[in-house]
Amino acid sequence: MLHILCTTCQPSYSVESTNANNSGKFGFIFRCVSLLFVILCVSVRGAYNQQYCKPSDSPEQPPRRFPMNDVLNAFDRVLNATNSINAARARLASSEKPGKYYRYVPEVHLGIQLDALGEENFAQVLPALDVAIEKIKQNSNFNKVQFTTVPILHISSIACDSLAVLHQFETKAVDVLLGPLNDFSIANAARFSNSMYNVPIVTPGGFAYQLKDKIEYALLTRVFFSYSDLPWLIENTMKQYGWLPHEQTPIGLYAARKSRLIDEGTGHTALVGVFQQQSINAFLLDNGYKVFHILTEDETGVVDQFLKRLPDTARSESSVFSPTLVGGGMSAP
Repeated sequence: MLHILCTTCQPSYSVESTNANNSGKFGFIFRCVSLLFVILCVSVRGAYNQQYCKPSDSPEQPPRRFPMNDVLNAFDRVLNATNSINAARARLASSEKPGKYYRYVPEVHLGIQLDALGEENFAQVLPALDVAIEKIKQNSNFNKVQFTTVPILHISSIACDSLAVLHQFETKAVDVLLGPLNDFSIANAARFSNSMYNVPIVTPGGFAYQLKDKIEYALLTRVFFSYSDLPWLIENTMKQYGWLPHEQTPIGLYAARKSRLIDEGTGHTALVGVFQQQSINAFLLDNGYKVFHILTEDETGVVDQFLKRLPDTARSESSVFSPTLVGGGMSAP
């Protein structure tokens, strides 16, 4: 920003008198300094502030579930509550005698990027984080070590979400990042961290195959299943119920054609189902299972046309066939 400003703010040397030229130079410098001050104020107060980062909301994209004003208001409430908890936690830590680890890490800033509304939001996760911190503080080695939670808003906008994390990295506001859940946001944050900032990232998301690259994403730790784990999961499910390959009854794989909702968890929208289906289908065929595909226009069609009828036609009496329990991806033989 400063480099661009200095290279573009060049005076034009006209043929004028010396006094007029000096006066013009003074006026030009004054205007440049004033402009620089305004830009710095905006940069500090708003350039990386989620309230000023406007997502494109193109009509070509799926509609948002919640208006941005509602999202920002909810995030303000999260910030206020978090600040109160952080202050109380700091007062408690200040009254403790220093533990073994205090000399090495007197304060830990835990960044966490989530949605303010919808599934997997701050209201669901922050209480669990508070419990985890309390359990850590029960270890006397962490006495006087202050744990500070830093909420980072996720709004399903690659630009705004990446800028929000980048700002926290650049200002050294977080020592570790929990989340995000969106694969695209995870990839960006992990690249930033690995290339320059060296901030560890821990997430239950990150399902994409590419994120297993421990060179490009060296500081990324995924704690849940990824797409590459699906074959292992399916294989163990088949063994658990005794569903063996080369049997007459095929395995049904279903998919919905019109899945247009923004997926707040992974960010792939309808592509999530495509990746899952490809992985499962390849495993089943490679291991000798017979497979048939079910394709409907939307998720409702899957439930109404097939899942509700499975208990009447399936061979097993296991409750796994209940349409209320089958979450998607595969129907049993």
